[in-house]
Amino acid sequence: MEETAIKEFYRIWREKLPQLAEGYLFDVNKQLYPTRYIFSMFRKVVERFLTDELDEFEKIIIMPGIRGAGKTTLLMQILRIEKFLSDTDLTLLANLNKLGERFYLDVSKLKLAGISLNEFFNFYEKNRNFNLETLREKYLILFDEVH
Repeated sequence: MEETAIKEFYRIWREKLPQLAEGYLFDVNKQLYPTRYIFSMFRKVVERFLTDELDEFEKIIIMPGIRGAGKTTLLMQILRIEKFLSDTDLTLLANLNKLGERFYLDVSKLKLAGISLNEFFNFYEKNRNFNLETLREKYLILFDEVH
């Protein structure tokens, strides 16, 4: 795949992501959808990740489930977790600001564009000027629709 095609995919994806996220976070009256119990579990995982309390095996979480169970909604809530925090969550809010980046990617959209995940991440590393294997910063990367 040509780098220009991947670059265009990335540009469009980044442009559309805020609107996509809003659709999963807010109802028609612009009120936040409620979270489910599992959100609080993932919130704790994010907190532990940000404070270096996770071991290596907890840094990758696979979440299987049938369509319509709420996986994408949960990922969007984690992506925009600050919207679900209160003013008393000062430590978590401060630690979120230390993240190198938060990124959500619907992998099925890559496939539709004819881009492999490997091609995309080679581009992403080059574009963001880092290497995932030697990364010192913390990045929160959320993949959806990985088949």
